[in-house]
Amino acid sequence: MMVATLQEIRKHLLDDADELTATTGMVVPLLRAQIDAGEAFAPHRFLRRLFARHVILILMRLHEEPGKKRVGETASIASLLERATADEKLSPEEAEEFQSVLGKLVSNLEVDGVRYSDLKDFRVAELAHSVHPRIPRTASLPFSAIWRFAHDTFEVVLAIDQRLKASGCPSIDDLEASFDVWIDRGDAFWASRINITDS
Repeated sequence: MMVATLQEIRKHLLDDADELTATTGMVVPLLRAQIDAGEAFAPHRFLRRLFARHVILILMRLHEEPGKKRVGETASIASLLERATADEKLSPEEAEEFQSVLGKLVSNLEVDGVRYSDLKDFRVAELAHSVHPRIPRTASLPFSAIWRFAHDTFEVVLAIDQRLKASGCPSIDDLEASFDVWIDRGDAFWASRINITDS
């Protein structure tokens, strides 16, 4: 099996982080709005569920443990730290510091009322379509906690990428400097398409 390069893993990770900000920005206006229960608003409720689920799935990709699967190599934050250390673009101490930050993000998530193990089980159930899950659906999960987890995860990816560029790695695709940029874009997008009022 071919081994993914540092740049390949990094590109994949940056794409996921970018997708995370875009998806979060598109769902937050729908989550904080009061959407009528009428049939005409069914597409909006569907999109709210779809985007909320996708945010969790992206987060689980970003927080996956390193490893090689049948179809390829895991491209996650931990995988990037492992490869960057092996390629001497990060020192072991720097990688350990970032890993410590990731651990704190999980701890904060659980303090906010969402068990990380539930998100992992949710991911498995969503991807294995024949599984009837015993865990809450997205509607039952406090999205404010997931939003903070997404925001802080994005900040970690941004910090790692900035450190890699400082160590000589070439720029790939620069992430937006602010996670909230996509919240503003989501507000503007939905305001022009849906007559919703804040709850």
